[in-house]
Amino acid sequence: MFNRISTPLKDFSLIPTSPGIYRFIDEHQEILYIGASKNLQNRVSQYFRRSKLKEKKHSQIQILTRYIEYQEFENQESAFEAERLQIWTNRPRLNIRSNGIHSFSYLILRKEPHYHLLCSSNDILDRLKEHDRIFRINLHSKKLEELIDQIRKKLKLCTTAKDNSCWEYQLNLCSRNCIQTNGSKPSLGTNKLTKFINALTSADSTLLNEWSNQIDIHIEKMQFEAAQRLNISLQALKVLQRRYAGIGYPFDQNKFTFKMTPNILNQIHTTITAYRDGKLVSKKSQNLFKADNLSLEVFILYFLQDYYQTHTIVPKKVSINYQLDSKNQFRFRKWMRRYFHQPVLLEICEL
Repeated sequence: MFNRISTPLKDFSLIPTSPGIYRFIDEHQEILYIGASKNLQNRVSQYFRRSKLKEKKHSQIQILTRYIEYQEFENQESAFEAERLQIWTNRPRLNIRSNGIHSFSYLILRKEPHYHLLCSSNDILDRLKEHDRIFRINLHSKKLEELIDQIRKKLKLCTTAKDNSCWEYQLNLCSRNCIQTNGSKPSLGTNKLTKFINALTSADSTLLNEWSNQIDIHIEKMQFEAAQRLNISLQALKVLQRRYAGIGYPFDQNKFTFKMTPNILNQIHTTITAYRDGKLVSKKSQNLFKADNLSLEVFILYFLQDYYQTHTIVPKKVSINYQLDSKNQFRFRKWMRRYFHQPVLLEICEL
């Protein structure tokens, strides 16, 4: 599934400019490093065009790499998910940051009763609710929390009359019921939050322009400390924009239908319906033959395991129309956690 080229490279145009993942291989065919980018050509060339390298990792990549492997993807979200799986599976020695387990963080927007934000790294399925909005950020969770804290200092979501409190209340971190006490309208904080989400997910620069203009005003008034504080919030928001990796759809799933052929007892007709980003992306039917020494339950279990390994998909929810017993359900969840290092919802239902 990977394309391979040798080093040293003189012409980086051999590498496509599309999103994808890349791997650096040494002379012993061992993987040194795995990464992902929205532009493979630009990203890979950065490792070999630098004359002075500050990080020891980059110098080792230049010296030890003998082959470069890359795989293209339709979008950067899929590439980053594949990177996470590849790093966790292969454990390259130069991938020192969490070995890909936390390569994504999730920013969760929830309203109960007022909007607040949650930052999470993984294992979030049990925390999600139906109406949550999930944004994937290509940052570690600690860094994401630091950036949100910097933005919080400026983007006050208070809806009191003076507009001088209380992001903490919106985050459910404050026990004071100041909104109801002051009888103010909640639209002020909601409008600010809308500007923040638009700045994160689209090309809307309204909030960025507002903060830039305020910085200029502070400088004109010789208020340099206020300008510096606001600039820190502005730069934090720009980092979030660059690291934004798309809207998360945690309830995407694959549905599997298994039907036995009446006249051929060991032939099973399988239909796979796949949903990605909340949309139907594929539907595939095929006939499979079960070995005589395997029960139908075990056959289905091995089929599901092989399907996800082959397609290198990080599943979030699997629906099948066959009643697996509790022991095999446990085995499936254990296998999936081992391969993908995250929980997988297994739904047994009539499709």
